[in-house]
Amino acid sequence: MKFLSKALIVFSFSVLSIQQTTECFFWQKEEDKIFDTICVKNKTKEKIYVATYYKKNFMGFSCKKYSDIYQMEPLSKITIDRPPRSSCYGRRIVFTKNPEKFKESFNSKEYKSIGHTPIGLLKGSTFYIAERHKVLIGFNSLRWHLVKPILDFFLEQTDSLVEQIIKIASKHKYIDKNATVRTNDNLCDQEKIFIKKRKSTTKNSIEKLTSMQFASNNSPTIAMCFSGGGFRAMIGTMGSMLAAKDVGLLDSTTYMSALSGSTWMIAPWLTMKTDLKKYSAILRNKVSKDIKKELFKVDKILEAVIKKVVFGQELSLVDIYGAVLAEKLLSEFKEKIHEIGLSQSSEITSKGTLPLPIYTAVEATQNYKWFEFTPFEIGSSKIKSYVPTWAFGRRFMNGKSLNYAPEQSLGYLMGIWGSAFTADFHRIVDEIKTRLLKRDIFDLLHFTMDELQIGDNRISPAQALNFAYKIPNNITNNMEELTLVDGGMDFNLPFPPLLRQNRKVDVIIAFDYSSGIEDSTILKKAEFHAIRNNLKFPIINTENYMQKNISVFKGSKSSGTPTVIYLPLIKNEKFSKNFDPQNASYCSTFNFEYTNRQYDELSGLTKFNMNQNKEIIAQAIREHMSS
Repeated sequence: MKFLSKALIVFSFSVLSIQQTTECFFWQKEEDKIFDTICVKNKTKEKIYVATYYKKNFMGFSCKKYSDIYQMEPLSKITIDRPPRSSCYGRRIVFTKNPEKFKESFNSKEYKSIGHTPIGLLKGSTFYIAERHKVLIGFNSLRWHLVKPILDFFLEQTDSLVEQIIKIASKHKYIDKNATVRTNDNLCDQEKIFIKKRKSTTKNSIEKLTSMQFASNNSPTIAMCFSGGGFRAMIGTMGSMLAAKDVGLLDSTTYMSALSGSTWMIAPWLTMKTDLKKYSAILRNKVSKDIKKELFKVDKILEAVIKKVVFGQELSLVDIYGAVLAEKLLSEFKEKIHEIGLSQSSEITSKGTLPLPIYTAVEATQNYKWFEFTPFEIGSSKIKSYVPTWAFGRRFMNGKSLNYAPEQSLGYLMGIWGSAFTADFHRIVDEIKTRLLKRDIFDLLHFTMDELQIGDNRISPAQALNFAYKIPNNITNNMEELTLVDGGMDFNLPFPPLLRQNRKVDVIIAFDYSSGIEDSTILKKAEFHAIRNNLKFPIINTENYMQKNISVFKGSKSSGTPTVIYLPLIKNEKFSKNFDPQNASYCSTFNFEYTNRQYDELSGLTKFNMNQNKEIIAQAIREHMSS
């Protein structure tokens, strides 16, 4: 098969819809609506055996049998009791073809060698056991109905490709290189070297921009901060970057942080190492055809996905989504699209001629933890752990890598950064609710999700091996995998990495391409995040700031509080009396096709806004450095 059919692409995106999600959970058969029992369905053609267990994975591993062992005939189903809730313990169903493998309790190694899957209330009430390449695999309803059909399509192609892919995967650049986790919150050596080089460029540019003179060691550190918003944010970022280049701000900037759609503009541009104007022309052509209607080479997407299977890494819809994004946005690299890694752009950023990009995602279990991705390192100040970018995705224990898996593809990372579709059900319903008038049905959906305790479930988010696994005193050290989702799930501007005290950022120019911006609370959420984490951030006075093309929230150099300059994506009558990006239908977050006229209009607006407000930005920098 030489290409990916339109039907598969359409299904990959439509599978994310709330309608299909509700069908899986809310409209089950009556026999499945018994919430103190579970229905287990044997989808194999052989006899299997199942039993339920309690498992905990902190303060020492423990896995103890709760129920009797049940025999299941081929293609049969049974209803069994779900173990009652027990503090600190998760509930699992364990399954095997050999009943002699069951024990009253398992150690960690034994547990990993036998089939198992979580069966808590959040996972629903119906579970499926299937077989893939002689291995039994457990699925809950969500994964069975939404994820399995797509993954099966790809996995069915693996037999003829696995050997070839193993050969390819074993020849990567870092195959002989061990990796260790850095367990402090200092800047890495590569970033320190970058800053020294970058300062020589930014000092002269800032002096020209502000008409001020600075001592060699006292020029301000400026950062640009770009929001998410799908292709709208990607195109808006391009316009802002073009203007930043024209007015001298790009050459004055040390960092640029990005989230979701804005990462899709910055990462491919830096990877291609091309002029910004030339890349704008390339991007303009790329977005003129809807990503959902394009035909992609399935063998290359398979290669990207199966490579992870070979190294025991978890698959999700994000893998396919990211591979499709790469095919769309990195097509100039042709046969090597899925071999490109984020570390590749370190070759250009380490020279100090451009700002250091910081891409973002959040870890989604319990309170959001912000993770940053640079060409040098991936990690989080929240867990004070960082790993070389090329080693992210390897299996780690006690801070050392256990294998030599290749670097995760840039496409996969772009999928993580822009994985808004992995929002939990409550978030999805709220997003739809704000756009429709009939709200009673949404209140009912929230009530139903609370009753079923599934409101926090997500649609196939990225599961990445945790590089901090088993590191003593690390707050994630008992999590074998990290659930990473779009940073916009917390708030839609990636301030957190710019607020790290050792980066000493003086001025942050924030470009907000969010939809529904008139009701936005993003800046207040960022302020609350800073307060909770004892980080410096200016007081956000929200009065009328959404009606202005630019607002300045003053910090001070003496206190170490950054000044935030905020530019929202709103109508600007000096640019066009007719174009309102908040109401233009083509500016929808879910639109993946822009005509040349639409591209020019949207990028033109963000470029105009920056050019129009050049002096306000310069004055804000002057006042900050004088305060």
